[in-house]
Amino acid sequence: MGDPRATLRAATGMSVRPPRRPLSSKGLKMLRWYTRAMMVVTLLALLAANDRICSAAPNKALMGADLFIAIREHDHAAVQSLLGRGADPNLRNWLGITPLMWSALKGDLAACKSLVARRADIQAGSPFGNALTVASVSGSQDVALWLLSRGARVDAERSDRMTALMAASSSGLDPVVRLILARGAEVNAQDVEGMTALMQAARRGRPGILQQLLNRGARVNQADNRGWTALTYAAANGQTDCVRLLLSRGARADVRDRQGRDLARIAARYSRDPRVLNLLPAGSVRATKQAPLVRLASAGTTSAGSVPTSATVSQVARGPQQAVEAGLKAVQRGTATFSKHAPCVSCHHQGLGLMLTGLAQDRGFAIDAALAKSQTEVVRKGVGELTPLLETAVHNPEAAKLVPAVDIGDIPPTFGYVLGGMAAHHEQPDRLLTLCSDLLAKQQRPDGSFHYGFTRGPIESSYFTVTALALKVLKSYPTTSPEEDARRIARAREWLLKTPAATTDERAGKLLGLAYSGADETALDQAAEAVLAGQHADGGWSQFQGKPSDAYATGFSLYALSQGGVQTSSPAYQRGVQYLLKTQEPDGSWYVSKWAIPVNFYFHADFPHGESQYISYGATCWATMALIMASPHPVRQARTQ
Repeated sequence: MGDPRATLRAATGMSVRPPRRPLSSKGLKMLRWYTRAMMVVTLLALLAANDRICSAAPNKALMGADLFIAIREHDHAAVQSLLGRGADPNLRNWLGITPLMWSALKGDLAACKSLVARRADIQAGSPFGNALTVASVSGSQDVALWLLSRGARVDAERSDRMTALMAASSSGLDPVVRLILARGAEVNAQDVEGMTALMQAARRGRPGILQQLLNRGARVNQADNRGWTALTYAAANGQTDCVRLLLSRGARADVRDRQGRDLARIAARYSRDPRVLNLLPAGSVRATKQAPLVRLASAGTTSAGSVPTSATVSQVARGPQQAVEAGLKAVQRGTATFSKHAPCVSCHHQGLGLMLTGLAQDRGFAIDAALAKSQTEVVRKGVGELTPLLETAVHNPEAAKLVPAVDIGDIPPTFGYVLGGMAAHHEQPDRLLTLCSDLLAKQQRPDGSFHYGFTRGPIESSYFTVTALALKVLKSYPTTSPEEDARRIARAREWLLKTPAATTDERAGKLLGLAYSGADETALDQAAEAVLAGQHADGGWSQFQGKPSDAYATGFSLYALSQGGVQTSSPAYQRGVQYLLKTQEPDGSWYVSKWAIPVNFYFHADFPHGESQYISYGATCWATMALIMASPHPVRQARTQ
């Protein structure tokens, strides 16, 4: 297929290139057009190749998809074979990324070397940056160092202006940061939210990198669009070593953000770590200590590592019903803005957002039904564009490889969340949804599980959760072979039963999957006990061992417990409810700090918390759903106009 832009020009007479400037409203429209254009290229390639796709003659589009799949599976023999048979090392897939970028994202140095040996372009750019940017984003240190040794540009642009230096600083790649700085990278560059490499390092707790950046002239008191400095990010995320270092290098502790909040209040609100306040100068916390919210300086921690309940008192007093209504309002506002600008159907907004509003409506809460209807139409339109591909894919496994997201392994999470949202709104099975379910079902692994290609935690960080979502879809939208569906569900149940779950997300996803697969009460009880064992003394759950509770882990765990048969009136569930009520923001959202690798370009979608808004959006969805399950039906009837 060659360069997809050349293919598009030849096929349509139009020219398109990825935007290279900050994401203004015009830039977002251009990016949406670019993504759609790449999908058009894929469709044209399939239609042109359809008659010969199973013939002996090689097809470049199919070989390109096979190359991405081989890289995804770390199948080096297949990579070598495909390149030897003429697969184009610079062919872009539907996302506009090259095989080298994909190899860098997967951290596969051997594949990178094979591609470059076949003249893959190290400097090729995309809306996601070049291969070096992608390697830095994913934390692939050996790949990033090798690319730098081959002369990779350190100033390649992403659509959101994140630089390789910012990505490496966030990922904690000390030697990569050192080399990028030595190549003359701008140390004080800012992304579209105004964040710098220093802020990224402070947020993720990288004191060694902070030292490097400060020694190279990083401005210690530079603020982003929210008025947050590196010290703010370190304090908000409980990074005590970084707080100590930044203060020693002149960071101001008397700063306030755009909402007028001082550093102590932000630290108390978000990190809930008494050690942080103990590090701040007395004058910066004196006024704040008068409030119950931040009685931290003299408070000890609980056995679970969280501060006492007095430190997490909400700024507003809401009961469960009021908290649900506030959460719904925040989510729906963010959904409306996101859908105006997003270049694709998303797992979070059209997935989790619809799952929330569907549940809320079923339980008698008022929702913006017109907005919900528009979102189901967004899904139908976005997925409907793939109908010719899906129709071919049903009968032709080779053609299925050319459906966008199959090559990178992201059909299970994408369809799992999005079709789960459609099911929550009782969208009836039809040809389109059946085709989607059929393609999803065929992504099942031989062991019964469903996987993902991108790791974008926590939305995509657990095969258990993705498998659970797929099971929900298969039960809501049966494929053209109900008998095979039963066997697929049984295989998934067996995998869930025999596979150990290690993290909070995995344990909750396992319980949810067992519930959806029809497991017996004994299995559900055991899985529920494993989830409950992770509950902290403050009532919440954390995503990682040793970290404080957060709303995403808590909301998802509670929702899974409700689906797994645990009574929402039980003491454990109610402790979780109280945690959520105490930590909800006045605007109805819940804050969770971003930790996912920023594979996707970022843009502001009118949800609070800056660059952490997407995980906070997901957290708000799960937290609100957990509260809905514990709430009596409100007196008001759901709005249906």
